[in-house]
Amino acid sequence: MPSNDNDSLEQQDLEHWEEVLSPAEMSALKWINSDPTRAYCSKDLMEQVGIKTKGTARNINWKLKKHGLIKPYCKSLFTFYKLKSTNNVKMKKPVTLYRMGVSGLRRIQPNFVSVLESLDMEEVCRVHDVHLTLVADGLYDALMHTGEFQPDRDSKDIFFGKFKWSEYRVVQVYLHRNDKVSLIADCGNCPIESSAQGFVSLAGFLGGIREKLLNRWRTADPKVSELSFPWAENWLVAMWHYGRDTAQEFSGEGFNVTFKMWCGELARIYVHEQDHFRKVRFEVTETPKKPLQEVISKKLDLCCGRCSQCSKQ
Repeated sequence: MPSNDNDSLEQQDLEHWEEVLSPAEMSALKWINSDPTRAYCSKDLMEQVGIKTKGTARNINWKLKKHGLIKPYCKSLFTFYKLKSTNNVKMKKPVTLYRMGVSGLRRIQPNFVSVLESLDMEEVCRVHDVHLTLVADGLYDALMHTGEFQPDRDSKDIFFGKFKWSEYRVVQVYLHRNDKVSLIADCGNCPIESSAQGFVSLAGFLGGIREKLLNRWRTADPKVSELSFPWAENWLVAMWHYGRDTAQEFSGEGFNVTFKMWCGELARIYVHEQDHFRKVRFEVTETPKKPLQEVISKKLDLCCGRCSQCSKQ
C-alpha cells in the first residue's frame, strides 16, 4: 500500500477504498488519515467521527484491520490503533497530557498540581455519558417483522429512537440482534446530580422509555406481557462517567490528562467548555456492570457519608 512522506494515505488510495468500504468505515478512515501520528481507540470514533455505538466502532476497526489499513498500537483500558503505514517512532502517546488545538494533540508540561490546588470543587458529584444494557428476548425479531425499522448495514443494529430529556440531555436507544438493548444518555453538558433527587429523575425518564419500548413490542406482538420487559431499576449500568466540576470558571489554557488509578479505573482531568463557560472537570470512567438500583444505592451511601449538602439527608 503506497504512502507519502507523512505516512498518510494518498488521495488515490482513499478513492480506491471508497469503492470497498461503507460510508461509516470511510468516514473513520479519513479521520484516522487526517493525522497518521495519532493513536486512537473505539471511543474516539464515537466522539470524533460520530459513530453511534461501541459495537459499530469495534466492527469498523475489525474491517479496517482486515483490509490491512490499521494495526494495534498499544493496550491499556482500551485498545489503541494506528494507521499501518505510520512509523512507530513518529507516533504520539495516546495516554498522556495533551493540549487540544486545530493542529492536533500536542503534549505540554504545565504545573499541574498547582493548577488543581488553586481550584475549589463543587460539593455534589455528578454522572454523565451513562451506558445501560438489558435483554428483551424476542424484541428485535418482533420489530424487524413489522418492516418499519431499517437495521444498520454493518452491525444490523436497529436505532429505536432518540428521546429528549431536557435541553442538554438526550437518550439514544439501540436494539441488537442478540436481543440486547443499549441506551446511551448523552448529558455531558448537564450531568445528573449524584443525589436522591437526581437519580429519581433519571429512573423516571428511563421508565418512560421502557413504556415506549414495551408498547411498541406489544403492537407487534399482542402476546407480550408486562413481565417480558425488565424494569428500569434492573437494567445494567455498563459504564458512566462520575466526578465533579470546579465551582468557578477556569481561564487558563485547555488541557486533557488521562490516567489509570490504582483501582484500575480510568480517570480524566480536563477543561470542559459549554456556552463559552469553561470549568475543570475531574471524572472517573466506571464500569460497574451491575443493576441500576444497586449502583445508585452505592453512590448515595458514598455521597451521604461525606457530603453535608446531599439532598438525601
